[in-house]
Amino acid sequence: MHQTSLPRALVTAAGLVVLTLAAAVPGATSAAPASTGARTEAATVDDQRAPVTRGPYDEPVHTFVSAPDLFNADVADVRVAESYRSGAPNSWNAHWAATVDNVFGQLAAYGADSYLVAGDLVNGRWHRDRGNTGTFGPGRTTAEKLARIRRAGAVYYGAWRRFWTDAGVPMSRVHAAVGDHEVGDNPWNAGDDQLRAFWTYKKTFARHFTTRGGTGHRYPMHPRGTVFDDTAYATYLAGGRVLLVTVDVFDKRDGAIRTGHVDRAQLAWLDRTLAAAPASTTILVQGHTPALEPVRRRNGGGPSTAYGEGTAFWQTLTRHDVDLYLAGEVHDFTAVQRGGGPVQLTHGGYAGGGRTDYVVGDVLDDGSIEIDARSIDVVSRSTERIWQTGGEITAALRLAPTSRSVGTLVIDPSGRITERSGCLAAWDGRQEDGCTTW
Repeated sequence: MHQTSLPRALVTAAGLVVLTLAAAVPGATSAAPASTGARTEAATVDDQRAPVTRGPYDEPVHTFVSAPDLFNADVADVRVAESYRSGAPNSWNAHWAATVDNVFGQLAAYGADSYLVAGDLVNGRWHRDRGNTGTFGPGRTTAEKLARIRRAGAVYYGAWRRFWTDAGVPMSRVHAAVGDHEVGDNPWNAGDDQLRAFWTYKKTFARHFTTRGGTGHRYPMHPRGTVFDDTAYATYLAGGRVLLVTVDVFDKRDGAIRTGHVDRAQLAWLDRTLAAAPASTTILVQGHTPALEPVRRRNGGGPSTAYGEGTAFWQTLTRHDVDLYLAGEVHDFTAVQRGGGPVQLTHGGYAGGGRTDYVVGDVLDDGSIEIDARSIDVVSRSTERIWQTGGEITAALRLAPTSRSVGTLVIDPSGRITERSGCLAAWDGRQEDGCTTW
């Protein structure tokens, strides 16, 4: 949304406050805030979030938490699998149960209106079976391996959904995107099982997050008639004040996987969807990979997958005044804005490596966006490992019971960055600023 700004209070240097609002029904009208005077909201999540004085035009209409690459791990009690054999290894123990309760509990405590996850919900190498355990069935043939992927998805995605609901967040508030780990993880080499299983991986994701178990679409707005019909979608939030668009940046063409790519058919749908949004709408787009480089990378953080600011994808976002593009994959924070385009914010992940990151955003009544970048630090982790289908993860990982603010960002109603600090300050491409340290 690009419009004339009304007066607004400044963000304190110490942090931002999240206001807990009831979830709005997409498409419903949103009442204007009743308050006409400035008021101070007390910190509600931890004592590191200092009070913020807000003016009459600073009421948040929508609060979101964005947390891609949260674990990058397959975490679940696999004894529920039909083919599980007594004595086989598990992807679950008391340590991980405590870590899940801690991390999801901290995110749930914000009481956000929406929880956005721009990919890498799981580890996802389900075409493999380390140790030939048979936990998700045999894998002698391609058909058996595809069935194994569907069974593993039922267990791990089912558990991931319960992590949210057990923490008190209904899945109606959680909006997820496909990452590389949802399609078997890179690289996808010619002849590899994950390359053959690409569409099965996508259908498995869709079954649990976008197509209501295969019975119908959760999101009315999606690119019908394309191969992204079940994995890209759009939805209005905050009674129509906010539009969330999720793009699928993984495509299979000519026997190879294209990453960081929005094809012509999906792009045409994106163009129509953005064009239909009212001028006053704040527009958020999420996709797994960054579009602009350079960005910080931590603990691997994937190959360069930038589309670039001159591509049709980025030009489409720019032409329709998208306010914010949220991306994961790189496991670190960078905020980038070039020319008159949207702000790109890369962030997230990942607890398996010892620290997990996320952002909390307030969309205010005047259309501006206030963002607080948060990190939950590692307290201890063991050298002992436990089983995943495609490898192993640390057996005991303990994270801090509270997060810390590592940066702030303010985007005004015209779509421009007006304030920034810490890990969201302007970055020149060097790694010496401490934002990549564990």
